[in-house]
Amino acid sequence: MDVEKIVSVICSSVANFLERIMPFLSLISITVNLFHVIVLTRKTVTSSSMNTLLIGIAIVDILSPMLYIKRGIDRILDNFEDFWYYCSFL
Repeated sequence: MDVEKIVSVICSSVANFLERIMPFLSLISITVNLFHVIVLTRKTVTSSSMNTLLIGIAIVDILSPMLYIKRGIDRILDNFEDFWYYCSFL
């Protein structure tokens, strides 16, 4: 086996692993950032402009992983549709 093939196999294995766990990591990220938004939007905390910037960053961090969750749901639904397609021939 040459080096290019080994690197290709390793990269595809890592990509497949990350594709499977990314929706779960995204859910954790959204949960943590929701907690940050709740804490940072308290009246006593919002007086600083730096905290307002942190609120904006947390909101963007909530919205950006939703793409991975959508991809995960699409993958699950595609597998589910394939399952019913194959069951229809039984």
